[in-house]
Amino acid sequence: MIVAYVAAIAYAAAIVLKGTVPDARALPAVVERGTALDWLLRLTAALLVWRLAMRMLFTGRQHGPVEALRALPRAFVANFVNFLAALRACRRYVRSLVSKTPPVWEKTAHRFPQTAADE
Repeated sequence: MIVAYVAAIAYAAAIVLKGTVPDARALPAVVERGTALDWLLRLTAALLVWRLAMRMLFTGRQHGPVEALRALPRAFVANFVNFLAALRACRRYVRSLVSKTPPVWEKTAHRFPQTAADE
């Protein structure tokens, strides 16, 4: 996913560059228009926009317009956190294969607030 973000930023930069710098128009196209790859990239981008719009819409309905605007950057942060967690899980798995020991399940320590019913 991180590679996709870098590629999307580079693609957007290429489009802006071609539109603003006269000499950049001579650069070859990143993706030829009308090809299968072009249509797949357009479909994927449209689905991403749709997903983010729905996320913002439903967050806004539940928590208000400010949180709806915050939902957009939170989606990208959540993907980055997920990437780091997957990377850590892969490292731990490879480490367990090398050391020939089963991976240890790390449970989340939950702390619940004390209520009057608990006392």
